[in-house]
Amino acid sequence: MDAVNGEGPGGAPATRLTNRAGNDDRCDWQPLALPPPPPPVPPAPPATPAPPAVTPMEIFPAKLEIERARVERSERRLNVLAPITGRASGEVEVEFCADQQRFEFTADIDEENRRVRFRQAIPRGQAEPGTGILTMTYPGDDNTRPQEVRLRAASQQADLEVDRPVIEDGRLKARGTISDRARGVVRLQLQYVVDGETKTLPLRGQIDDGEWEIGEELSEEVLVRWPGAPAACTPTPCSRATSSGAFAARCSPTRCSETLSRHGAHVR
Repeated sequence: MDAVNGEGPGGAPATRLTNRAGNDDRCDWQPLALPPPPPPVPPAPPATPAPPAVTPMEIFPAKLEIERARVERSERRLNVLAPITGRASGEVEVEFCADQQRFEFTADIDEENRRVRFRQAIPRGQAEPGTGILTMTYPGDDNTRPQEVRLRAASQQADLEVDRPVIEDGRLKARGTISDRARGVVRLQLQYVVDGETKTLPLRGQIDDGEWEIGEELSEEVLVRWPGAPAACTPTPCSRATSSGAFAARCSPTRCSETLSRHGAHVR
């Protein structure tokens, strides 16, 4: 017998058994056994999406200013008005030092009006001198830098004025005028950010007959973060100027806001 491959009924593959000698049609077509089909290919696993790029949030200066800081002796109150950026939230920590005493409390930020305002009762001994050192500390939040402002609260205005400060040849230069009654120094703060941490560079200018001046050489750490520098990589640094008059002068700060040349930093 021999086998001949061909098509069976319906065109399906089949084999036919024949006798080699006669090769006749007496043998029927027989179905051809087929191998099982291969298993289906499993679907490819879904591609894992790449995590979204994390954009660092810009942190803005608090712009905390003290427009009014007055000791009301007869009322035994500390009267303060302090503007602050509209991005700030929460509260500020307040410390008042006078008569060898330290008095501490907190004050809420009025977000709608962008300010901190209070008339806080203080101990009799602190009210009697009519002056003292006021420190206001804003701890910061998700998009606002922390800031601390320290100055003398008194009964007379310091009339602090600031010419537009500039950076020239690696030095920060600032000057201005102040009341003839004022003694002591004008304090200036320069804020900048390193690896997400806010740093403050304190500067001081001596008051001399109603005028003051600062000409401080800046470190490379500060200069490379100033807008326009080759390695600038942070928001605009921010500076603040306040007066800290001598006890006898009894001068309180006045709000003084200027713009640092070409860079939009605030000074007061």
